Amino acid sequence: MEISFIDPDDVEIGERFRKDYKLTQDFLDSIVEKGVIQPITINQNMELVCGGRRLAATKHLELPTIPAIMRQTDDELDLRECEFIENFFREDLDWKEKNASVARIHDLMKEKHGDRWTIRKSAELIGRSAGGIVRCLQMHNDVSKFPTLAGLKTEDEAVKLLRKAKEKMASRILVKEHKKRIAEFHSDNGEIIEDNPKVISAMYADSHFNVGDAFIGMQGMIDDGLNPPIAFVEVDPPYGIDLKKVKKGESDRKLDKYEEIKSKNYPAFLKKLCEYIYSTTPTDTRICFWFGIEWISEVKNALRNAGFKLDPIPCLWTKRAGQTNSPELFLARAWEPFFIAWKGNGVPLRNRGRI
Repeated sequence: MEISFIDPDDVEIGERFRKDYKLTQDFLDSIVEKGVIQPITINQNMELVCGGRRLAATKHLELPTIPAIMRQTDDELDLRECEFIENFFREDLDWKEKNASVARIHDLMKEKHGDRWTIRKSAELIGRSAGGIVRCLQMHNDVSKFPTLAGLKTEDEAVKLLRKAKEKMASRILVKEHKKRIAEFHSDNGEIIEDNPKVISAMYADSHFNVGDAFIGMQGMIDDGLNPPIAFVEVDPPYGIDLKKVKKGESDRKLDKYEEIKSKNYPAFLKKLCEYIYSTTPTDTRICFWFGIEWISEVKNALRNAGFKLDPIPCLWTKRAGQTNSPELFLARAWEPFFIAWKGNGVPLRNRGRI
């Protein structure tokens, strides 16, 4: 193909998958020293097909021309396919940009082929699994709804924060729904209506479960001198991982309100939690305490200092799928650790050596 030297300002950039071109000083220095070695690609309308980073660097350095080759494109789908092929397998492409490119290609193919185009066909076209395409589309949609996710470094961090936020929102909805049902349990004269199965199940839940702040609930037990016959306690607190160190925008739908514990406050939180549990449980209570592996020493000390005995070797729960905050460096962790601790002698295990 013939290479032409054109004015960078004559190139129409249009809407691109990639938003951040990361013009590092090394990259700029190489262009100053050697020039733009690889030409950009434009179409017959002077629209950029490939080479957004090279074009951005040329404009940044105020160079008068940039080498370019012409390629005929038929429509936007053809244009986007070229950009996708150029960028998708780049190691430095941001996870949000990859998801956006997958979503746009899928949408364009559906526009072209209609309902005949499926997730599976997009997977075959792009070279990923159908499940991977579904995840890309879902995460792209979630980022548009919750801008806080866009500030996270990896997709795994975004998935974890989103899951926690959804759990919290679901809990609030369930609490509201439950209160509504409780209000419907009574007739106008205050009598309890007992012939409705939903009423019966909700009444049972109301008398057996207490949804709320655990510290407030345990303090109430201490103040009232309550000593219920508790034999087993499962504790699954926040893991003390700072996932919220991102810029918050006004359009954020409160996703950043997930109440994680800051690392600097976590040891004090563990101490308070273990002391409260010890004060509100009877002798021989057994404890299952989940934790993040980086806090193993602090959790062990907090349990022991509160008065609990424990096996110093933690148990591991294995999962089918793992995750990591740095997939480019670490293997995915498909397990979660927990300690088995007890107060007094502990309730004997029914199955020796097993729960």
